[in-house]
Amino acid sequence: MIESAEISKSLYARYEAMIAERDAKSRTFRPVAAGAMDWHLVTTAPNGEWYAAEALMRRGFDVFVPTITLKRRLRGRTAERQAMLFPSYLFVAQPHGAAFFVEIERAPRVIAIVQSDGNPALLPQRVIEHLCAALAGGCFRHDFRRDCLRYVAPGTAQEDLIKFRVGDPVKVLDPRLFDCVMAEIAAAPAHERIDVFMRMFCGKVRVSVSLACVESLT
Repeated sequence: MIESAEISKSLYARYEAMIAERDAKSRTFRPVAAGAMDWHLVTTAPNGEWYAAEALMRRGFDVFVPTITLKRRLRGRTAERQAMLFPSYLFVAQPHGAAFFVEIERAPRVIAIVQSDGNPALLPQRVIEHLCAALAGGCFRHDFRRDCLRYVAPGTAQEDLIKFRVGDPVKVLDPRLFDCVMAEIAAAPAHERIDVFMRMFCGKVRVSVSLACVESLT
């Protein structure tokens, strides 16, 4: 009996091969659609993303399945696996103005096209482009300690991400007060700054401060 993980791995390889066959320069996380295209978000059956992607591509649609690489420490070794950024969802494109919605929804493992006001939702091209850029720039990072995925701004140093994690207690050195203020991390650092929840008399206040003023307490 073939394990489901092996089936997914095989389909993933076939999907990459189909992408490469259509355009040798394209990559899995970069759609190959060119010109005016209408992008839609499609829901699939659980673990059916690759089945649906392959079926849609064979029907002539351009498909985008955002994936990331997750790393785990198992028995002293680092194990990697491909994971869906949006499980049970994928993006599909058709020529601008076309209405091949029945063909899309009849593909195996496709459940439905996401609707907006009773009609198939249309995604702006810039949404796909920004998502591709974020994937290419490594903006989606796996937080090993909390086993969750986080989005970080491009160019953020890896050591800052490790040192400052959401929810961690920190000490903010405020030169205006000539003192320090206790706080906790509100968001991942970006562009040499970080958002924290400061503990003030009126409760917690979210402020943006320079990383140079923040000292970890963990």
